[in-house]
Amino acid sequence: MKFRLAAVLGVVAVMAAGRAAEPAAAVPPLLPVEEFAYADIASGLALSRDGRTIAYSTGRDREWLFVLRDWETGKTRNFPSGGPATPVWTSAERLITSAGSGMNRDGTDERPAARRGPLLQTRLEGPNAGDVLSLRFDVPVAGRRQLYFRPAYPHVDRLNPIADEPKEQVRNPGTVDAWLADAAGLVRVGNDTNGVLNRVIWREREGGEWRVPPGLEFSRDQIFPRWLSADGTTLFLAQRTPAGTWGLFSYDLATGSMGEMILGHDRFDLRGHTTPVLAPRTRALLGLYFHGDTPRVKWFDPQMATVQQALDQALAGRVNRITDLSDDLQRMIVASTTARDPGTHYQFDLETKSLKPIFPVRPWIKPAQMAEVFPASYTARDGQVVRGYLTLPVGRAAKNLPLVIVAHDGPGRRAVWEFDQETQFLANRGYAVLAINYRGSRGYGRDYEEQATRHTSTVPPDDLADGARWAVAQGLADPRRIALLGHDFGGTAALLGLARDAELYRCAIGVDAVTDWTAQLAHFKQGYPAGFAWLLDRIGDPERDAAELRAASPLHHAEKIAAPVLLVYSPGESVSRDDSRAFRAALARLKKPHEVLGKEDDLLGFVYTPGRVELLTRMEKFLVQHLGPTGAEKPSPT
Repeated sequence: MKFRLAAVLGVVAVMAAGRAAEPAAAVPPLLPVEEFAYADIASGLALSRDGRTIAYSTGRDREWLFVLRDWETGKTRNFPSGGPATPVWTSAERLITSAGSGMNRDGTDERPAARRGPLLQTRLEGPNAGDVLSLRFDVPVAGRRQLYFRPAYPHVDRLNPIADEPKEQVRNPGTVDAWLADAAGLVRVGNDTNGVLNRVIWREREGGEWRVPPGLEFSRDQIFPRWLSADGTTLFLAQRTPAGTWGLFSYDLATGSMGEMILGHDRFDLRGHTTPVLAPRTRALLGLYFHGDTPRVKWFDPQMATVQQALDQALAGRVNRITDLSDDLQRMIVASTTARDPGTHYQFDLETKSLKPIFPVRPWIKPAQMAEVFPASYTARDGQVVRGYLTLPVGRAAKNLPLVIVAHDGPGRRAVWEFDQETQFLANRGYAVLAINYRGSRGYGRDYEEQATRHTSTVPPDDLADGARWAVAQGLADPRRIALLGHDFGGTAALLGLARDAELYRCAIGVDAVTDWTAQLAHFKQGYPAGFAWLLDRIGDPERDAAELRAASPLHHAEKIAAPVLLVYSPGESVSRDDSRAFRAALARLKKPHEVLGKEDDLLGFVYTPGRVELLTRMEKFLVQHLGPTGAEKPSPT
């Protein structure tokens, strides 16, 4: 099967400036900051294989319950839980709860589950039914003073979660960073890495020799394995198309031959932000959720396409995604969301044609009070079309608004059309928000992603500046009230933008921003072994690209920063302390206006509600101080 979606889906191009002529909705009240700081009240829902029971955990901050909900009656049984996590059914009658213990469907025989790492596969068929596959890393990550570390190159263990100790299934031959197993739990495929190169390794049977299938040899950013058929003979992988985007292909491991493209798009990647929907028992590909400018789905199964059509008619104007299925495909969990609504879980019964709400994930959110989010695009100074998302505050004319330019963490990531609590908080306070997928972002093909390679000193901050000038030219933004906000790599781009275009911005907020790439790369070399070579390739090598790294480091442009800066640092040392201290010292020495919200020594940081309230409150105070009041009402007391 081969499908080309560009012709039938197109690209959503919304010129949000047109809203200025529309009748304005009522301005919502300035909502309590807690409403934007609270997280979802439930983790992912897991449907039993026969569709009779829904399992999930629910709560807030440190107080959580594990819940078993009867499909037919809606009655629930609650158990103490250690925190938010998605439970998994290891067999028809038994599951692992979010607290790491196991129990039967009826709540009996609760006992600690066997020691394990992150789960690779929870559904095994045949003689290993009831077991799970888990990942094990050589370097533990624990302790308050533990060096920042991203584990890599896992081994694979098989275990019975009721009592057994793990049994090693695969020992990593060296630099495999991802594994795939067949339905019986035999690990057959690995993604082997060598710096920025990767290849696929495969074995036909347990104990067999690892081989490289024809055409899947080492290459740079050309192939990536996604999942394996139940019998282990067909590999589904992402591969670059002639257009430079990631498409979805099948590969016959027995014959060593690549099949035709299953799904591709001329403009958007089908790798990151994609979710395949597989038949639980057979692993047949039923459909694929992915992102263009807005969320999309392509169904290969006619029955599921009909179900999707029915869901979209019943829940019109929403993104409706099937998140779990019973074995017979008759019962489904559905998540229904919009960019203004974090969503509601539903249960859908195909046999009875009934759709029932389970609960909203943030019941205090009133979507009518949230802001609309529009896909937007503009042409950068060199002619490149840059994409992003424009959020406009409710009840205010889309004209002369204070604007916050948001740069996501990256590179190699992207902003998508979805509910974002930070964006909605800013919009509720009266700000327009333009989230920009600057070049270097993933999702728009190789050329778009690589235009920023070893040009991070100029390309991302220039794309941010061009977005700000576009918003001013459209009449959306007040040219005297524009701020930058960035997280991690985006924070770096924001600080660089403040130095490069001092006349354009009134202030900037950098959350965990890298400010000295030389110091940070030395930090990453110890803490991020799997991605270090990729960072050297994408950002720059300290020896080969010393000039670029210096140019890409806000530390070396501190004298050009004139506008006030709020620096936020989280716990975990994702940013080198030498890095952050040096930048703060430089700002202080040069008498540059700056504030610091530092949580490096606070294990809780911004994880729980009080920390998130503190962060949002500090952001709001900073923006009001430097952009001026927005005319919003005062918040209701809490």
